[in-house]
Amino acid sequence: MPTLNDAQLPRLPHPIVWTILYTPFGALGGFVGVALAFRATKHGLSITEGLLSGLITAIGCFLGGWVCKQMNARMAYAACGIALAFIAAGMAASPHTVSMYVAWNMIYALGVGLSFAAFTAMVLLALGRSAAATAYNVFASLSNFPAWWLGLLLGRTADLHGPRMMLLTEAALGVVGVVVFVAIDRLLARQMKEPEVVIA
Repeated sequence: MPTLNDAQLPRLPHPIVWTILYTPFGALGGFVGVALAFRATKHGLSITEGLLSGLITAIGCFLGGWVCKQMNARMAYAACGIALAFIAAGMAASPHTVSMYVAWNMIYALGVGLSFAAFTAMVLLALGRSAAATAYNVFASLSNFPAWWLGLLLGRTADLHGPRMMLLTEAALGVVGVVVFVAIDRLLARQMKEPEVVIA
């Protein structure tokens, strides 16, 4: 009768993956209030929300995959969160012109692609080989939760305090999210005495 070896036995995912339920990364794209504040035209919106944005995000995904081969995937995920926070803050501080709107959105699209790759690498490493396809899709679905609550919060912030404050709020929440994420990761690493894992 065939038996399962240790690598094939089901196991619980690494607890760090549950942090995706709060991690507020990447909710900027598509906010109409930001576009209006930057006086973006239909042409500008077609660039930032269309094919070019998708291509740049795809490039970010490939670049993110390479980055995750060079370093710990969880730290790459945290670095992407910091990068997106700085991008939001930079957009808030920049002149509100159409060219700045397009430029910052393209930079943000690249950052989103990087974060997609880092998220995928982090979750797959945490899940291991046991039912990875099913479990990954479960966690990918759960990752929509922070985008939902952050979108509501930022939309309300934009209504009450304007787009600049909305961008600064996203940046601040991104930094806080990364600090909490790294603190939890370090705590779990000490408790589980788990060695650093890099994607081969």
